Amino acid sequence: GTSGMPELTASASEDAIAIAMNDANVKGLLEGKGYEITRTGISQGGPVGRLGANMDIVFDKVYQFTGEFPYFPDERKYLDQPIEGIEVFVNLKDGVVVQIWPDIVSMP
Repeated sequence: GTSGMPELTASASEDAIAIAMNDANVKGLLEGKGYEITRTGISQGGPVGRLGANMDIVFDKVYQFTGEFPYFPDERKYLDQPIEGIEVFVNLKDGVVVQIWPDIVSMP
């Protein structure tokens, strides 16, 4: 792109969204909630590999999450916080979700 950073192509962005929306953990977190994908971007290195994507999914309101949150495919940690969305990281080469981060509402 103009900033010198690689950009996600439209087709790679569509692929990333499809991968995320087909992931059982993402589906579970979105179930029964209104939401909007507000951003998709490129990720490189770490679990996403050489080329990955991340996206912000914002809920229609704040939801209390209490239970085992699926941060990584094989790693869950107890979370008891209000969240207003999630950030999902996708490995495009392998076609899998590799990380999910909760957007925890900071209380004043």
